[in-house]
Amino acid sequence: MSAVISALIAVAGTLLGSGATFLFQRITADRAAGQAAAERLRQDRLNAYNAFADMALEYRRTQIDRWYRIQEGGPDIEEATRAESYTKRTALRSALLRVQLLTSDTRLHELGSKIIEVTQAIHRAADLQARNERGDESKAMIDAFVKHAAIEVQSALIALVRVGG
Repeated sequence: MSAVISALIAVAGTLLGSGATFLFQRITADRAAGQAAAERLRQDRLNAYNAFADMALEYRRTQIDRWYRIQEGGPDIEEATRAESYTKRTALRSALLRVQLLTSDTRLHELGSKIIEVTQAIHRAADLQARNERGDESKAMIDAFVKHAAIEVQSALIALVRVGG
């Protein structure tokens, strides 16, 4: 009888050990999957923020160039710069849409929309001083976007490291 009890205890112990091992492996796998998903999201956000900032700078350059071309005169030149400007603005709006899809941070959405609005106005400046002021305002807003985005990306990294550690 004691052999049967010993065997039952051994089987129960083995089953309990297997169950505990499964549970711990499951928790570890779930944590690793969560960390991998969080890292993918962080990388996607970083790429989207970078693409938006790059496009914003490119659109700003295009608008400044457009202003100079308007000052030089000539309908053909103005038409060519207008077409390029529209293409860059469309790409910038697309980059902002990607940012909006990846984050619910309303400050980034607001800054992105304001960057488009302020940058678009550069080519309508009446004189060089106004053009410089609008260009500077656009650059300051792009810098603010980058700083805010950097804080979000760095915070996500810190949170990811804390969960992993």
